[in-house]
Amino acid sequence: MMPTTSLQHFAVTKEGLLVSVGEVDRGLACECYCVACQCPLMARQGQVRTWHFAHAQETDCENAAESALHKAAKECIRRAMKLWVPAISVTETARLEDGRTASATITLEANENVFDEVVLEAAVGDIRPDVTAHQKPGQLFIEIAVNHFVDEEKRAKLLAIGVPTIEIALDLIRHEAWDWDKLGELVIQSLENKQWLVFPDLAEIRAEAKCQTAPNSYQVTASNSFHLLSTSSTLSCGV
Repeated sequence: MMPTTSLQHFAVTKEGLLVSVGEVDRGLACECYCVACQCPLMARQGQVRTWHFAHAQETDCENAAESALHKAAKECIRRAMKLWVPAISVTETARLEDGRTASATITLEANENVFDEVVLEAAVGDIRPDVTAHQKPGQLFIEIAVNHFVDEEKRAKLLAIGVPTIEIALDLIRHEAWDWDKLGELVIQSLENKQWLVFPDLAEIRAEAKCQTAPNSYQVTASNSFHLLSTSSTLSCGV
């Protein structure tokens, strides 16, 4: 049964390494510390409850589990050096001179991005994306949502910068029991919990779809579907 409250499954060692509860010794012998408040933790590895970290002494530390999950998700990307990103699909409709209606859909399929460098919490102007991934030909910003999603103010700033930005939602499954493999599958591989916040080439894709609706009124049917199987947004016709 899924717990009703979040349990802390990741912590920081005295050497500063982020570890899961299954990687350390039991109890205080784990020599681990809370990601949120830096207080000592014990590793509870019993036979009844899900393994997790707990504060060694009573504390008012809030959102420790969520902070640890947020940090671990970023670390997953840094370790994997890759990320599957969701598809983008745009449909445009136009009425032809003869009265018929034509529509065209352009789909940039979901694909795996492999990175040359991954930087965590690097400032860009007056914002700090959770992850900045460097790849050819540019950058990708990645935001991790556990308790808090990107608000309109930050999204406006991201739009102004114009770097492609993905948000990965972990809010609905933050009560799960986590290890690196399970978290990596959700963060790196899964597509259902990801959305585009910024896609700079969207206007070009819309223009391409519009162009596809009626390049020749004698050749366009009532429903025309066009699928682009790469992340290229090069236009194939003038607008």
